[in-house]
Amino acid sequence: MFTEHLRRRDDNHQIRFITDNARWESHTSQGHLKRHFLDLSAGEAILRFLRGRQYKAPVLVYTGASLPSTSYVLEYEQCGSTTSDVVCLGFIACLAHAVDNDRGWQTFDARHEIVPPSQAQQHADHQPSETRLSRFGDGTSTALFCDIESGGGSL
Repeated sequence: MFTEHLRRRDDNHQIRFITDNARWESHTSQGHLKRHFLDLSAGEAILRFLRGRQYKAPVLVYTGASLPSTSYVLEYEQCGSTTSDVVCLGFIACLAHAVDNDRGWQTFDARHEIVPPSQAQQHADHQPSETRLSRFGDGTSTALFCDIESGGGSL
């Protein structure tokens, strides 16, 4: 029943998804111990889940320092990644205003502000905010955090 509702929304361009790229998750083994781990492929897993079930809805991966690992979005239609809260808010606003031809977010590391036509004048003088990466990271620390060698990574 819920799946049918999602399908109708998907077919009518009335649904969009925003996911993070990496997140802390927990795993319960035999109902006892919880093991916490950093899932560095969470965003790609959500994207594969949706596309594997033939959902065509736009997917935006909102991320921070793990941005370099989001180039997978280029392999899918209607997908993008960003560190910009302005891009995310524009992505949401376009859904609210039934705009389905916005494309500025459909790339790796989207930085363009997305403004629905009905709000274009209101946003004419607005300056986009800086990204989380530029505020909290630098190239060296970001590379150290994001580079995982062939043997995997650990915390």
